[in-house]
Amino acid sequence: MKKRMLALSLALTALFSGCTGGYGPGEGKLALYWPAGQNGPDGAALEAEYRTLDPDSAGHLSPHVVKEIPLLMAALEAGPQTPDWTSPLPAGTRFRKWDLDGEGVLHLDLSEHYGGLSGMEQSLADACIVLTFCQLPEVEAVSLTVEGRPRPFRETVLSQSDLLLDNGGKPMGRVAALLWFPGREGLAREERDLTLAIGDDWATAVLQALLAGPEGAGLERVGGEGARLLDLRRSEEGWEVNLSGAFKEPAAQGRSMGEQAIAQTLWELERLPVTLLVEGEELSHWSPPEGA
Repeated sequence: MKKRMLALSLALTALFSGCTGGYGPGEGKLALYWPAGQNGPDGAALEAEYRTLDPDSAGHLSPHVVKEIPLLMAALEAGPQTPDWTSPLPAGTRFRKWDLDGEGVLHLDLSEHYGGLSGMEQSLADACIVLTFCQLPEVEAVSLTVEGRPRPFRETVLSQSDLLLDNGGKPMGRVAALLWFPGREGLAREERDLTLAIGDDWATAVLQALLAGPEGAGLERVGGEGARLLDLRRSEEGWEVNLSGAFKEPAAQGRSMGEQAIAQTLWELERLPVTLLVEGEELSHWSPPEGA
């Protein structure tokens, strides 16, 4: 039997307004999740549509020991049957490939149309897919790729417990972060509450907020106006941060303090060495303080 995600408990009950995963209501029926739109009950972001799926509807998809997987794929491609409900998938989206590994991770590769989503639309679509497939006892999590490639700045593997919620019933959550900025007397920290949608990478969100600039008085930007994050990678060797060319615009003295602010902000997440690059060329390397 599939182990249940205790983190969901009351949160998912509120989000989906009484709709539960698994088979039902009704013997042999499966839930397909769709955006609730403006009229979602009690502010719910998604609603469930229960169906008995026809095996013939998935004839174009490869057979598998878990027969429900291709049935759910075909049903999501076809869209909701309930009037006035809409599909979260862009027109033309198809499931290209799929595989269920021994750890219970369902790998789904979607067509290029899905890669055009962003923001809340992307989060809602991800949520619909994850909840639809994670109701199956064999599926613990879903890995989403587009045309065989991971999506930039998005978590590849999502489970039910990754659906972050706020009080409005939206698939997002708020996390506390400490950002460091150059100040009058060296670096100063600024506390922030950041909003993350499903699949957002925490470290990426923190750095993007840092580059957007401080909110408090007496603090300075860490880089030039328009500086943005091109790539962020974490490995056993440490953090690697690739920034746009605008980061190098300030004077050298200010730039050094801005580089240190980035390293200090990442050390709040995990104390690993930080390598900074600008347009792919190494700028500086920072090691966490000993004994910290």
